[in-house]
Order: sequence, then structure tokens, then C-alpha cells
Amino acid sequence: MTITAEHETTTAGAAWPLPGITRAQAQQLFDALAAALGQGVGAGPADQPADSVPASAAPASAPASVSSSSGEAAVDVAAAELVERVRPSAPVVAIMGPLRVVGAAGDAPVARSTGTASEAQTQRCAALAAFLALHPGASAEAYTAAFWPGERADGPAAAASRNKLSGQLRRYLGQDAHGRPFFPRLRADGYRLHEAVTTDWQTFCGLVGSEPSRASTPALVAALRLVRGAPFEHARPRNIGWADDLHRVMVERITAAAFELGARAEVAGRVGHRQFAARVARTVDPSCEAAWRASVAAEVAAGAREEAARVVEGLYAYLDAVESEPEAETMEVIARLRAQGYRMPGGREHE
Repeated sequence: MTITAEHETTTAGAAWPLPGITRAQAQQLFDALAAALGQGVGAGPADQPADSVPASAAPASAPASVSSSSGEAAVDVAAAELVERVRPSAPVVAIMGPLRVVGAAGDAPVARSTGTASEAQTQRCAALAAFLALHPGASAEAYTAAFWPGERADGPAAAASRNKLSGQLRRYLGQDAHGRPFFPRLRADGYRLHEAVTTDWQTFCGLVGSEPSRASTPALVAALRLVRGAPFEHARPRNIGWADDLHRVMVERITAAAFELGARAEVAGRVGHRQFAARVARTVDPSCEAAWRASVAAEVAAGAREEAARVVEGLYAYLDAVESEPEAETMEVIARLRAQGYRMPGGREHE
């Protein structure tokens, strides 16, 4: 799956700090952040990657607490300064968590039976917006295969379905300040959204790149703060069948970025970022026990004994749900903490 991010030509003056992502896309990123998370983040000092990545490093969604070290505070302050450079200009399709459109300027689809906004149709519109943002210029064949698999794209039923869903999304996204629709009418070059409409995932990629170890620490913090949950969380399968490969890529790259931040935070003694990174990792990929272990280690480093126990309890609850047993390394960590006086919950085999 190809994910594109246009480059923006900059003029003389202050250099645009995010190569690989346009100013408009960055604006949308931070708009999504403010609306979805209620907190600002961004990039800061150009920290270099850690020389080594400890196995205990992990990712997650951090609490909005005061930084635990001056170095951590410096990263957060510089991140906030980056946020101040940008302003929202168009809707953002948020897919790193529950699927939704942030900043839609029009009206959500209405259910005929009730005359009120239809959550099901609004979600389908959000899925189409995500698909088109990630596949600009999609053909009728690609559009049909994504949302009505098995239908003939050149048939009247498929055409009617496309027209209906496209119309709903067009009304939902609305227009910009100049009256230009965020979802223009179909053109010869296929279905595409206004170039300013993007996804939080594209912004994440612009900040982190394909190799998280090469990203600055502030960029990692900014990107990971976009994560509100697992990719496409709670989305209906029929809306995101086209995103199976993308989902895998997202989980892998977000988790890698989180572990990278966790590793740097461990080396630098930035406990808050270490806790944050670990939470992101286990939220995005709860099947990754290394992320749970990293989260436990981060809470122990922060002196949060009760929270460390809650993390273990959460891991056991997840393993019970998927009918699995903890890895040997996980059991070793728990046994070590018990020997140090930590009150750790027990799994099925300890009850």
C-alpha cells in the first residue's frame, strides 16, 4: 500500500522543520491532536538516537503530567513551540485509534428512520475519507473493490452505491473558506479529496519517517501523541477490509517508534517519556508482551508500585481473553519483582 506525502516548497526565512510533510498536513496533525487528545505536542531538541536500545524500552499513551526531568521538559517545551507554528486548515481523518473525521465542515449523514445523524453512515464516510486520503486518484474499480467487494464496478448498482456514499461524504466534509469542496466531484484522474485533507497516519509518517531510529526525540514524542488507540479501533470490518495490510504496517511502525523513544528515555533518565512510550506500544499491540514488560519496568523506574501491579493485572486480563499463557520472560520479571517485595497479581496458574 502506497502512502504519499507531498513536499512543500518553502520560501526564504525560517525553514520548515518537517521535511517530507507539508505545512498544511502538519496543521491538520496538530488540529487532530488538540481535538482528540486535548493536549499539545510537537518536536523539540534534535536528540540523537540512543547508542543501544535496551530490551526493556517500550511505548504508550502518556499521562498529561509534568515532566519528571529537565531534559524531558525541554523536549516537551520545544515540541509545544513547533505546535505553535502551525494552524489547522482542513479536516483530518483520524485512524490511529477510533476511526473518525476531525474538523468536518458539513453535515453528517442523517438516518431516514429517525431524522438524526447516523453513526453507521458517518463511520462509513470516515472510512471512505481515509481510503481516498491514502489512495488519491482511486479508480472506480478500486473504490468499488474497497467498499463493495464482489460487485462489478461498471454495473449500475455499484455506480449508484458510489454516488450515494460519495455524496454523503461530500456533504459531510463541506467546503473550505473559499467555497472549494473538500471532496471535489469526480474527475478524469479519479476520486480524490482536496489536497489539504489528510490522515493522522500520514502526519505520523512525515514526523518519524520509515526508520524511527533516525527521527529526533521530539518528533517521536509528537508523532506518538497522535496515537489514541489501536489503528482503526472499533471500526466495522466491512468499512476497512481494504486496510488489512496498512493495519499491519501501522502497528509495526508505531510500536517501533515507541520502543525507540522508550530506549532513549531509559538512557537519558526521562521517566515520563519512558512510561508514555510503553503505554503506546501495549495499546497498539497488546499481543506484544515485550511492550507490557517495558511498561512494568517504566512504572518501577518511576516508583509507581501500584501502577506496575495494575499493568501486570491488565496483561493477565488480556491473556485470559485470548486464552494464552504469559511468556517465560514475563514470568521471570514478575517473579523478580515479587522477590523485591512488590505485590504482583497472579495469573490462572497462581490462583
